[in-house]
Amino acid sequence: MRPLTPGPSPIALPPTGRGGSLGFTLVEVLVALVLFMVAAAFVAQLLHETSQQLADAAAEQIEAPMPLVRARLRADIQAAHGAVCALRLDGTPEEVRLVQHPAGTVIYRVEEGVLARRVEDDRGHLLGEGPVLRNVESWSCAEGGGLLFLQLAYRRRAVRRTPLVVEPEARGPLTETREETLLVALRGGGLEAGW
Repeated sequence: MRPLTPGPSPIALPPTGRGGSLGFTLVEVLVALVLFMVAAAFVAQLLHETSQQLADAAAEQIEAPMPLVRARLRADIQAAHGAVCALRLDGTPEEVRLVQHPAGTVIYRVEEGVLARRVEDDRGHLLGEGPVLRNVESWSCAEGGGLLFLQLAYRRRAVRRTPLVVEPEARGPLTETREETLLVALRGGGLEAGW
């Protein structure tokens, strides 16, 4: 028979006291918590800036890019043999007619803030129409000497000055007015004798 005296235990208990412990100290937990909060704040800032950039990109997709609008106007004017600026009684332009264009008569007019392009054949039948530029505030035109002068004032979404989160009054206005001026020669598609 074996004596019942205490001996070494087959399961060793971890040491307790200052030299070793079963968990983390309060300082270690607080340091880990501060590091986690700094990382979470950085990620939140990054997500907010990204969402602002996506919102700006989505808003820019709605607006027509001005270089394409300028190219469309320039191509139509250069392809026409003549231009007529029809004015209203108050002196503001009603429409610009580009005559003897290869596609027919091209008519530009602003209705309810939208610059629209309309193409008609020689009999006045509609061949096609569509918007070119939205948010037009004012426009003017003049023709003479084989040149057509067009000036458009339109509202565009303002470019964000900083991607950082700022107070609304520090961000500035959401839209801004811009002006586009064109002075283009009527070439008749390059078919005129002088060109």
